[in-house]
Amino acid sequence: MLELSVVTVCMNRQQHLLQTAPKVQAWAAGLGLAWEHLVVDWSSDVPIQREHLPPGASVRLLRVSGEQHWSASRAYNFGCFQAQGERLMRLDADCWPQELNARMVHALAKHQVLQGAVNGGSEGSWLMSKGLFQAVGGFHELLQGYGCDDIDLRARLQATGVDVITLPKQALGVIHHSSAMRVAKPVSHGHSGFSDALNRAWKDALVEANRWAVVQHPWSSQRSRTTYIQSLLGAWEANVSSIPLPSNALASELQDIRRLCFWSTFLLIPARLFQTLPRSWFGELDGDGFGVRRWHRLYWHSGRRFCLGLRLITLKLLRRAF
Repeated sequence: MLELSVVTVCMNRQQHLLQTAPKVQAWAAGLGLAWEHLVVDWSSDVPIQREHLPPGASVRLLRVSGEQHWSASRAYNFGCFQAQGERLMRLDADCWPQELNARMVHALAKHQVLQGAVNGGSEGSWLMSKGLFQAVGGFHELLQGYGCDDIDLRARLQATGVDVITLPKQALGVIHHSSAMRVAKPVSHGHSGFSDALNRAWKDALVEANRWAVVQHPWSSQRSRTTYIQSLLGAWEANVSSIPLPSNALASELQDIRRLCFWSTFLLIPARLFQTLPRSWFGELDGDGFGVRRWHRLYWHSGRRFCLGLRLITLKLLRRAF
């Protein structure tokens, strides 16, 4: 068995992966350990090509096909349970070890976890034994998209008495980017104020619903994870019937939380006020967004800047006009 597996999952973020993969390889090669860098292509629109990654047998590429949306929890569970190393290191496509020295890696005890600095952009990165990861069941697979997966994993590890050590900010390098990149399939492309606000609200909606899922459906090693089947061509695909789903009641709650958080954040409408407005005014979640229409766009560019009373009047007028 290998001593270390660095696991990176990528969905349409090749521009980051191609910058960080050589840095990961250079760092790992100097550790004095038997290692691999396992790269998982999570159904990128343009498949990752092996020849674009650093050469050598230590870099391994797996592709999961058939996934329409980003799922950090399911994606990293797939990669980590496929990994062959005794220790696992999760590194997103935008991260690389910068000042994480070999001594820190070699000295890691079985009951310890090294985690990226909070608010440093690398808090989702960590290093731990594979046994620890398996003991708590890996990531929570009911969580959608991005957010709260690392917080939930850390809480479950600490509940078992594991010592989670936060690394200095400079230990891991990070390519900083917009919220659109974090959700992998952005609601709106581009870098205008409007598109950035739209993607930020979408990200916040996912995070808020994921927090509620963690509370209402605690994860453990007793939960069933998604299983995958490998095709003759080598790609993997999820067994759809094995993907964990929330109960109908919880699914409805999560939908309402995402909807409330998205619209109240995006249009700067207080949550309590939003709940009193006609439901027909605001779109429902459809997998890629919330049905933002023309009058919502006009309101974002104008009415949301007014005082609360004028916001309501503007909403009503625009709704009637369109």
